[in-house]
Amino acid sequence: MSTTNQPKQAPLIISKNGNGGVGKTELTAILAYLLQKRGHSCTLADCDDDHQDIYKALHKEFPVHVIKLKKDFGYSRIAQLALTPENTGPILVSAPAGDTDLFLENIAVIQAVLAAVGRATVVAWPMDKTIDSYLHLKDVIDQVGIKDVWALRNLDKGDVEEFHAFDGSKIGRSLAAAGRVLDFPVISSVIVDAFRNKRMSHTRMETEGSADLRARLPLLRKKMEAALAPFLEEYGL
Repeated sequence: MSTTNQPKQAPLIISKNGNGGVGKTELTAILAYLLQKRGHSCTLADCDDDHQDIYKALHKEFPVHVIKLKKDFGYSRIAQLALTPENTGPILVSAPAGDTDLFLENIAVIQAVLAAVGRATVVAWPMDKTIDSYLHLKDVIDQVGIKDVWALRNLDKGDVEEFHAFDGSKIGRSLAAAGRVLDFPVISSVIVDAFRNKRMSHTRMETEGSADLRARLPLLRKKMEAALAPFLEEYGL
């Protein structure tokens, strides 16, 4: 059946890296905040096996589904979220570290299923400056296609110049040429602490946070919108 005339829907965005501590959770939480501010109704999936920080901080504001990807047909449940008619907005998935082979086995299937209803399947790949942080990107691109894979150099993990190994690699050059390399700005430790330890969403920080916290949020939002502008524009967000 042709899908040429079907309207495009908001994308499913999976924040993934095989390594831990590269900013996957922070990216998902801030994307939810930015998209909410821009008028989008998001559905979230927290797939972390050990620490459901997304669920704990955001479940009072968003539908947040806790999904174990290795159990109970987890990737099928992700696809089903995007196929559910009432979930019309972006679907944001915070994937766990590790299990890259399982991710690669399933991501192309999800992409094919969602393409039939006009949803893009987008892989956002936050990374640090180590080689291990981008080794699997070629495999992801082989599965998804370079158009819907975005590498985000997390500047909390090093200055731009420190990502020279990635920038000089064949995969780094290919992504840069396609306009698919962005910089993920440094997030204040005050904001990270409020999110991870006090279980506060960024929206709650605006109203319930300390004066210092409230003062930092507009700057963070401005920096993130500027950093992610090509990404947001690409998918009409």
